[in-house]
Amino acid sequence: MTNIDKIKKFIVILSIILININYGINTIYAHESISFKNITINDGLSQGTVPALLQDKQGRIWIGTDDGLDILLRDSDSILRFKELDNDGKILGNLKITSLLKDNIEDVMWIGTENGLMKIDIKNDKMETLYHDENNKN
Repeated sequence: MTNIDKIKKFIVILSIILININYGINTIYAHESISFKNITINDGLSQGTVPALLQDKQGRIWIGTDDGLDILLRDSDSILRFKELDNDGKILGNLKITSLLKDNIEDVMWIGTENGLMKIDIKNDKMETLYHDENNKN
């Protein structure tokens, strides 16, 4: 058997292995159903631009928009809007949400805004704003 024949044989065997691996992976994941739902302002979303999105352990989807924070409650397909809440003189709806981070250990949601940081203590149902004081040089 020449080297060319050995290479051809190797390529055929490798191709068969790769096809079987691909078929096995597709078979494993074929039964999983993935569905998407387009949510708009008409469904209750604060605003159409969504720079931050996060799903927590409870299945809620936190949606940070350019006009406030929303939570999609998947069990009822309803949207809870934080837009109207007033906290420390800041109206959350006036804030552009830029990022979301869930601290699973303390059950806290950190919300980055264009003006600073918000902390929502989910377990104790408390909200705290952490903004930079322009008068404070520190």
